[in-house]
Amino acid sequence: MARFPRLSLPLALVCGLVACTQSEKDQDASGLRSDLPLRDTQYLIAHRAELQTINSVCAAWKQSQRPVGSWPSVIVSNCNNAEGANEYIRSTEQRAKFRKEMGI
Repeated sequence: MARFPRLSLPLALVCGLVACTQSEKDQDASGLRSDLPLRDTQYLIAHRAELQTINSVCAAWKQSQRPVGSWPSVIVSNCNNAEGANEYIRSTEQRAKFRKEMGI
């Protein structure tokens, strides 16, 4: 049992190195945009080009694996509004397709 204390230091060093992965070092927010103006759902429905821009910005923030609590509030709000606009557009297109198939 005298060997276990000797193993604890190398084990602690290995665990410490594994905990500080390269992905955490790269989370310096470079390339993540937060300069977008706040847009509501109705605006994004009417302006599809800007909706695509916000969708790409949201995808970049999601891929950064940063906690959502650390995101700027304008990004959280725009991503939520963009998701609502995407859902509205999808449901409108599905409804139109259904009506066409039913002959209405």
